[in-house]
Amino acid sequence: MKRGLEELGQHLEPGGPKPVIQWALVDQLEGLPSTAPGPEGSGPCEAYRLTVHPGGLRMESTTAVGLFRATVTGLQLLRGAQDAAEATPGRPWTLPCLRIDDWPEFGRRGLLLDVSRDRVPLQDQLHRLVRRCAELKLNHLQLYSEHIFPYAGHEEVWRDASPITIVEWKDLVDYAREVHVDLVPNQQTFGHMHRWLKHPQYRNLSEVPEGVEHAFDFDPEPFSLCATDPRSLELVTDLLDQLLPHFTSEFVSVGCDETFDLGRGRSQKACTEQGTHAVYLDYLGRVLDLVRERGRRPLFWADVLLEDKKEVPRFPTGSVGLLWGYESNHPFHDQAERLQASGTEYWICPGTSSWQSFTGRHSNMLANVALAADAGRQHGAAGYLVTDWGDFGHWQPEAISWLGQVAGACQAWNPEATQDHLCTQTRTHVVPSKSADLTESLVGLGGLVEVSGASCPNATPWFMFLRRPTDGAIPRDVLNLTAAGLVATEDRAEEIAKTLEGLVDDPGPENSASDLLWATRMTQWACRLGRARLKVGDEIGAVDGATRKALANELSALVQRQAELWPRTSRTGGLADSGRRLRRLGRWIENGGSSAF
Repeated sequence: MKRGLEELGQHLEPGGPKPVIQWALVDQLEGLPSTAPGPEGSGPCEAYRLTVHPGGLRMESTTAVGLFRATVTGLQLLRGAQDAAEATPGRPWTLPCLRIDDWPEFGRRGLLLDVSRDRVPLQDQLHRLVRRCAELKLNHLQLYSEHIFPYAGHEEVWRDASPITIVEWKDLVDYAREVHVDLVPNQQTFGHMHRWLKHPQYRNLSEVPEGVEHAFDFDPEPFSLCATDPRSLELVTDLLDQLLPHFTSEFVSVGCDETFDLGRGRSQKACTEQGTHAVYLDYLGRVLDLVRERGRRPLFWADVLLEDKKEVPRFPTGSVGLLWGYESNHPFHDQAERLQASGTEYWICPGTSSWQSFTGRHSNMLANVALAADAGRQHGAAGYLVTDWGDFGHWQPEAISWLGQVAGACQAWNPEATQDHLCTQTRTHVVPSKSADLTESLVGLGGLVEVSGASCPNATPWFMFLRRPTDGAIPRDVLNLTAAGLVATEDRAEEIAKTLEGLVDDPGPENSASDLLWATRMTQWACRLGRARLKVGDEIGAVDGATRKALANELSALVQRQAELWPRTSRTGGLADSGRRLRRLGRWIENGGSSAF
């Protein structure tokens, strides 16, 4: 509270017979839960009571973390009073007398941020992220990791990625603990190991050493560790032994999702004889055993266990399955019911709909986070984790996910909460400048999908012009794409761009208008590329040379602008890799598809 008041330009006077702000740890609060939701021992009770009375504020809870949540709410009320007073010069700070009884629906409420698809935030940005979690009453944070921990003996893998250093990890763990946020270690251990396996010294550990096509780069690469090679578990053991001592959380997230190449290479014989599912379960169980042997509780993605729709998933004991899905119509209810029947703890995991978009997918996000909360509540989910990915180079700015982070946090605390005030909540709790214009621009960008009339699962249609350029004029999975729809998208984007141009004054990292303007211009460029291809209805080579040259030059300028903006918020290590894909696309367009892709 002291720090929060100082940020408001106020301070607490110590002592006094009747303190203006009071805190009280009590044995019980009538009418409020006395335990945390979810399984026994899942966490401390966070219920609290906040009373605004004529003499000041009183905050009560049965736990220290409950008092912290009350304090966060108290500061939010005081910020609102300050804003109202500043809006009317001479008006004093006032609050109505009221009482708030509050508690969360889900015991574990978290955010996962992808920091392995090129964009690794600067340390001060990570501090802001931790503070945002506290502001949104989240108690769990994961930084999704494939190769951004500086493992000794594996320097070739992370050397060019600007990893978070061990000193920085310790700083983040301590910083998060101060605000009751559990920073959880995260490391892929099965699939999504292509950042490792592409290097010659690790290639012989992969399922398919010659590589497979996957959704995270243009070129085929080895993707998963070989489940039947004992050296795979030796590597995982080394990673866990180096990673875990630097974290205090009881949890560790080990991934094990999207192992689509399992059985397509070196484990094919075992998968034929035993069944692919059995081979997966055996390897998963061994990874989870490694975690439990080190006194931690494993989290893993549950998608592979859910693939067989005819049976209840068989969960390894003492673990937590993470049920993810990112579309507005994801079958959360069906899958959650099956996981509940398994008798093993699981958390439900929607997403911010920011990745593979440039601009976000606002309507899809709102439906996705609400559907997840409803299914999780009905079918006994112990936690709610909103995910924010960076597929294919993390081209979207951080701010594109703010609406999704706020909406997810609201659903995790109270699934019955209305989404009508999302803009106000985001502006109040997240946007550094509290700019209404910037917040409305986020909503406008997230609504461009509806303007276009087109759709695409897990992406915006214009992003797929860049992600799948060799598919032809209309990339696969893109529906209802028209030139008129792309023109309408460009025009609406231009309106938003004009607003953002009026906000680009502060060059500091807290001003997101410049990054959002870049994303808007990238969207307009992608729409022009799509229109050029639709006009000829053929491969890129059918577009006239002058148009291709102009498109390539425009993209080159946008790549240069990306390089200028990136270091304000992100470590430089991933910039070359993220920009490489865009530069490669530009060369391919200019050469009419004749250059290698």
